[in-house]
Amino acid sequence: MSDTSVFPAAGAARSGHWSDTRTFQWLLALLLVLAAASASGARAATYPYATHTGTGSVTYSASTPLSFSNTDDGTAAITLPFAFTIFGHTYAAGATVHVSTNGVLEFADNSNEWTNAPLPASPFTGPAIMPYWDDLDVTTTYNDPVPSGDGEGVSWGVFNSAPNRLLAIQWSAYRHNAAAPRARIGVLLTLEETSNRIDILYTQQLGAAMLDGSSATIGIQEGGSGGAYVQYSYDTSSVQGTGFYVNFVPQTPSNTSPPSITGTTTVGQTLTVSNGSWSPTPDSYTYQWQRCAGTNCASPTTINGATSTTYKLVSADVNNEILAVVTAHNGWGGMPRSATAVGPVMPASTPPTSTGAPVISGYPMVGATLSTTNGAWSGAPTAFQYQWVHCMPTSGGCAPSPIAGATGQTYVVSASDVGGTVYCLVKAGNADGWSGWVASSAIGPIVVPDVPENDEPPVITGSTRVGATLTLDVGEWTNSPDSYAYQWLRCPAVGRGCTSIAGATGATYVTTTADVGSTLTATVTAHNGGGWSDPAEPEDRFGPIAANTGGGGGGGGGGGGGGGGGGGGGSKPSALTIRSLTLAPSAFRAAGGGASIATKGGTRVTFLVNRAAYLGFTVEAVLPGRLVRGRCVPVKASNRTARSCTRYALLHGGFGYPKSGYAPASRTSFHFTGRLGKRALTPGRYRLVAVAEDANHAHSAALRVNFRINR
Repeated sequence: MSDTSVFPAAGAARSGHWSDTRTFQWLLALLLVLAAASASGARAATYPYATHTGTGSVTYSASTPLSFSNTDDGTAAITLPFAFTIFGHTYAAGATVHVSTNGVLEFADNSNEWTNAPLPASPFTGPAIMPYWDDLDVTTTYNDPVPSGDGEGVSWGVFNSAPNRLLAIQWSAYRHNAAAPRARIGVLLTLEETSNRIDILYTQQLGAAMLDGSSATIGIQEGGSGGAYVQYSYDTSSVQGTGFYVNFVPQTPSNTSPPSITGTTTVGQTLTVSNGSWSPTPDSYTYQWQRCAGTNCASPTTINGATSTTYKLVSADVNNEILAVVTAHNGWGGMPRSATAVGPVMPASTPPTSTGAPVISGYPMVGATLSTTNGAWSGAPTAFQYQWVHCMPTSGGCAPSPIAGATGQTYVVSASDVGGTVYCLVKAGNADGWSGWVASSAIGPIVVPDVPENDEPPVITGSTRVGATLTLDVGEWTNSPDSYAYQWLRCPAVGRGCTSIAGATGATYVTTTADVGSTLTATVTAHNGGGWSDPAEPEDRFGPIAANTGGGGGGGGGGGGGGGGGGGGGSKPSALTIRSLTLAPSAFRAAGGGASIATKGGTRVTFLVNRAAYLGFTVEAVLPGRLVRGRCVPVKASNRTARSCTRYALLHGGFGYPKSGYAPASRTSFHFTGRLGKRALTPGRYRLVAVAEDANHAHSAALRVNFRINR
């Protein structure tokens, strides 16, 4: 990456860093590259450095030579012109530091160690900078390559004015005991005031071959073998020719993903700011919440005392946006970054307030399901909570107790509630909080209900052929059953002796060859909180069941004064027959308005004729009766104790299908709305009777199927 603020391009002034007598000009456009330096130690994270490399060139003047007692392995003292910090250790202006001929600047030592080592290096107990630590020699030579002396030595100088001064130290050296012509290197080390930045520039000397770092250590360290350090290279050909530089720049945290604020911007609510993402990783964070002027956040006002990750909104924030500044810190300092403002802040509102109590519906009996309304509320609630309570009688009234787990809008009454009352507590919530609990009126006392009683007997519908699916309608029951049990039975065609069919315990049954010649019935037992009822069964047996050998056979049965099932089973081929007369569903509601036959209606009638025919339909009401002198007559007070039977009363009106022409000799269906003319059938049980007539005016036997009109 280019970093012209650090090293200006050719001809550009380094404002605030260089005086007129000491001018650095970087003559090449620079490309800074994050160097592959290794760093470690406890303070390396708290006081991180970024290491960059690049190329350039420099001219300089007004240097002050240093004098060494030993120009091979010697040291010389200089005085720091300004305070300087390295790895968190600050050395004040006026402190004495030592420069080694072997390419080391020492802050706390005076070592002439000439054998370089990887960092951290134990010969230096305090902070040290190794721009080029090697067995260097700055002794003046002759005739290598010029006879008048080759310019070896170390010089230093101070440039610019506070607070932007710069300390420069220049080595011009060769490796000790190297044979002529000697490879040489120029090393320029600069320390910057205030920024504590360290720069190293390498140059070729006197046209000689240039040392490349293959026998040197380049880096910085805190001191000792366990201190922090950043090592650029060790015994590696890392110096890439004249003008190559390495720098070590103190790094305060830099934001890579901004902080963000979450929360509801209403007075009384709490906002939270995240830290965002930073590099390098900060040691700590500080926070400051600020208030904008409305939505203008150009000059926000500091909110006194609001210095944590959270802030609770107050009335002074109303109509203003709120922002937070997160400052990430490490040893080098802090870097602030603002989160995007949120708001404007709205005035506080209140939780919902009850304006009408909830109301319970349902029966106060075991097994019944009770429901509660939410009641009426102000404050626009968005959520509700529920708690059902039973209150058992005591000498002083009743003792309320919350029912464990009963926290929904409905509750199924249990045996533990018997004798007491039940009510529901409801509370409402919105963005501003929750109301208190509001109680409904109590319902009770809770009782054990009577077991169900059959009011209208069950009904079997379907086809009398093997393989047909029969359906058992449970009939009508009192006392609100909550479930039913079923058992299908196989009976003789005439007489008693029905037996249970193993495994046939559902609401439907598929006939098998074992049923051929038999009639079928079924029992229904209903359950509620009071227990199980007595079994109920259809008034008529269904069948008999016929094998699939041709001919029709609709459902129906004898007994109790009812007409038996019709059909042409075993009929001659020339006989007109109707087969498979069904209604699906067999229980439905009558449609409002319209004709008896329509494209929309209550159920679908399906039948099969063996040749084209017109079908006439009549409807019979299925009514309870009493058997008197062999006849099924209406129920009266005088015959209530007589044996029950079923009567069939023909209703006025009927209909035909199709409206014109004949139904084809294939399975045909149409919709029946449950109406005869303009009159809808009232809720109850009925029987549909079908008779076919062909073009020769031949008539089929009647075929019947039961159905129910629901409320």
